[in-house]
Amino acid sequence: MAEEEAQGAGQRAQGIPVRDSSRRHLCAFLSFSPHRGFFPSALCLSPCTPLGLDLGDPGRINEEIGATQRTSPAPLFPTPRSLLPLFPAGGLPMGVTSPTIGEITILESGDRLTRPEFERRYRAMPQLKKAELIEGVVYVASPVRVSRHGQPHSDIIGWLVAYRSVTPGVMVCDNTTVRLDAENEPQPDALLRIDQAWGGQSRISEDDYIEGAPELIVEIAASSASYDLHDKRRAYRRNGVREYLVWLTQEQDFRWYVLREGEYELQSPDELGILHSQVFPGLQLAVTALLAGDMQRVLAVLQEGIGGAGAGHSGKGC
Repeated sequence: MAEEEAQGAGQRAQGIPVRDSSRRHLCAFLSFSPHRGFFPSALCLSPCTPLGLDLGDPGRINEEIGATQRTSPAPLFPTPRSLLPLFPAGGLPMGVTSPTIGEITILESGDRLTRPEFERRYRAMPQLKKAELIEGVVYVASPVRVSRHGQPHSDIIGWLVAYRSVTPGVMVCDNTTVRLDAENEPQPDALLRIDQAWGGQSRISEDDYIEGAPELIVEIAASSASYDLHDKRRAYRRNGVREYLVWLTQEQDFRWYVLREGEYELQSPDELGILHSQVFPGLQLAVTALLAGDMQRVLAVLQEGIGGAGAGHSGKGC
């Protein structure tokens, strides 16, 4: 230890940068949030922090950060230089006000973007699992809860996959990007589409996205206040999504809209409590059983509908 300090003193006298146990630098760990971008989430005194460094002195901290970046073989921060100085004169810590990754500004809820710009930013954020552009406004998904979204989502997917498994010419997609128009690029929780070769109204693009309106879309929403029942429903209606299903998990309600003459009409269950598709022969849903989590009953009712409709798909509805 004494030898290291003596060596360090000699190097300092010659103006040589020193990185040893006697010199300590401030470490600022940066986290990334899809909602806020890069920001300081924790500060620590690492084995290279000056013992006399005053953490309440933003100017001194920025000097230490700059010194570390000049002398380190690798940069201290994997973040753009535009984020520095990390702690301005106002004090510490401070959230970053212009979150960027390189030269691309990240997606944040409420941003108003064109669809090409939305896609450009989305591609630059591979860690972001779900973001949508609805009527020109960005919506970044929040963490997903189990009972309000995860479990209902899996039940809907299971119901649709059971239908697809015996129905040629249809495709089920889970959280797949749909290019509807210049201001709308949703990522529906689930969708059921008719293949273009079977008379479907959407297609798969060369870069492997859905373009145009799928015949049926399902969204899982907490309540009727969700944008799924407002801006998104308007976008789906205007672009010709023929059937729109919304499961309101917090309100224990299920809504099945059918597009007629340019407007959505809310379907009512029949006397057995079953809702029927007007586009896909045999696709039917036992709503009460679904809300109760009785998937055995849900699939049994679906099987009855498929049997009654006969095999195959005409692409023209029932």
